[in-house]
Amino acid sequence: MTTARFAVLLLVCAVGAGAATFGTTYPLLGEFSDLALDEARSLVYVANFTASRIEVFSTASRTWQPPIRLGINPSALALSPDARLLLILNFGSPSMFLYNIDSRSVQTVSLPHVPRAAAFGSDGAALILTSTPQLGGQVLRYDPATGALLPLRDITSLLGEVPVQQPAFPAEIVNARMAVSQDRNTIFVVGSIALNTHFAFHYSVPTQAFTSRCASLAREPVRFASISPDGNRFMGGHMLFDRS
Repeated sequence: MTTARFAVLLLVCAVGAGAATFGTTYPLLGEFSDLALDEARSLVYVANFTASRIEVFSTASRTWQPPIRLGINPSALALSPDARLLLILNFGSPSMFLYNIDSRSVQTVSLPHVPRAAAFGSDGAALILTSTPQLGGQVLRYDPATGALLPLRDITSLLGEVPVQQPAFPAEIVNARMAVSQDRNTIFVVGSIALNTHFAFHYSVPTQAFTSRCASLAREPVRFASISPDGNRFMGGHMLFDRS
């Protein structure tokens, strides 16, 4: 087991002092794959992939809190718009945990394939990207209120023909990210189908429409996804897109 360092950026301004302290690291045993910010509780949830649990960091006290002992190689996290539910995706199993932060109750949701990334939209439902060898990946919609799990699109049908050098060997790693606009009406998704084939698209929550952004060969893994507050610009790894 290796020791990773979790960095919390802290900017402390002193009036008239002209100096600032920027950046503090906190040791964390394991390797983390994703995090979710809970502003209402001043907490950060960190998916510890190798320890199979969710670490909890307090931004108020700047200390690690008792972990949430859930996750089977947790690959991604998503916090609901009302900050009541934490979705924990299990890369080590075709399933996910729905954790109620207030009551600490847990619901296990079975999935058709191993999940890779997730994000909640403005409608309170979560968009989930799974890994499927034949289809390159599948996008699902999960509604926690009803428990309904609906398949929306296959990645190959969304992007059409994509250049894959090794179609028989899809990526066996967590190589996908999602980002949500400030109003949660747009979800940006970037990931890979094969070890060297990347894709990107965005999803409109109100219309449930998909828009393909690209499918291309690339050597770098997908490390992050981000979206502008108004949902008009997207960035995934080294790729930058405009909505138009």
